[in-house]
Amino acid sequence: MKITRHAKKRTKERCGNSSDRTAAIAFEKGLKHSECVGALSKYAYYLYCHNKRANNIRFYGNYVYIFCDTTLITVITLPSAHKKAVDKLMARKNAE
Repeated sequence: MKITRHAKKRTKERCGNSSDRTAAIAFEKGLKHSECVGALSKYAYYLYCHNKRANNIRFYGNYVYIFCDTTLITVITLPSAHKKAVDKLMARKNAE
């Protein structure tokens, strides 16, 4: 997995660390767009339309990790309106 300089800067700025490990965990265990429903799915589609290179969007914790294939492009904070949905879907995914 590759991480761009921009992604390292944004991860450190927004998450408090610039760990490659965090990005790897988000890529492996994060919610994919195909696992999202409702408004969260629409938000993922909006992010895709905003950046066409973003073909791999993962929701993990309170952040959205935007990948191009396996290269981390950037990290953004998850809007508070979608935090409950992500928590609920992550709990369902971990229960399986």
